[in-house]
Amino acid sequence: MRRRIFFYIAGLTVAAGAACGGLSHEREPGNVDSSVGTAGNGGGAGAAGTGLSHATAGAGGVAPATGTPPPTAALRVPQKHRALATTCDHQRPAGNARPYGEPSACPEDGGSCAAPEGCPSCRSACVDYGEGLGPRCVSGNGECVSDADCTAMDNGRCWDNRGYWFCTYDTCYSDVTCTSGGPCACEGESGSPGNTCLPGNCQTDADCGAKGYCSPTFGTCGNYSGVIAYYCHTSADTCLDDADCVSSMGAGYCMYSPEVGHWSCGYGQCVG
Repeated sequence: MRRRIFFYIAGLTVAAGAACGGLSHEREPGNVDSSVGTAGNGGGAGAAGTGLSHATAGAGGVAPATGTPPPTAALRVPQKHRALATTCDHQRPAGNARPYGEPSACPEDGGSCAAPEGCPSCRSACVDYGEGLGPRCVSGNGECVSDADCTAMDNGRCWDNRGYWFCTYDTCYSDVTCTSGGPCACEGESGSPGNTCLPGNCQTDADCGAKGYCSPTFGTCGNYSGVIAYYCHTSADTCLDDADCVSSMGAGYCMYSPEVGHWSCGYGQCVG
């Protein structure tokens, strides 16, 4: 299975294929979309925007602005920003891994469960998933077949992603333990199934200076990978909210691009 990632930069489309497998954790935000107004004879240049086309003025006129003018934090507050630090609880639901194929009865003599035909790499064990069916021989392709196999760190859960089972853990409960630049994202706030420290350059608005804002950002796969980092807004931003990113390509999202060092519109999405 493969997914296709589309990057749109100043109206030029570049398609790049990325292999698909395992839990997706893209960490390379990109996509800069901008437009520049140009003046006609005797006219002044139009204001820069986030659309695709170039505004052009007629003779003796002034070029109209195209797209959404670059907003700044001084004009309005971002819809998404982290004003205060939060803490995550220590509760996690059961993992989502479930048996490969049809479960079978566990050996009465206490012996080992056989691996199913067609999956020589599967691990098999006698497991009770707590569904009222009692212990059964189940098989999974990966490092675990149940939450009980995931004991290396706190709150281990066996997670299934496209047929591969792996252990996930809560790796933080507050920002204090995070040294990756960003905050501790609680379960469900990012692409990770557990609490995890995100990268970035801020944890709360206070890290961004006076009247600054610390916002969550997608990567080049959009909401496919969820929030991947937190960054401060800058005076060079060409968008502030997702609503600023609507063009002929459709509805985009406002994302931070480390390559250019500011926020800009992204339109890429991943599938698969």
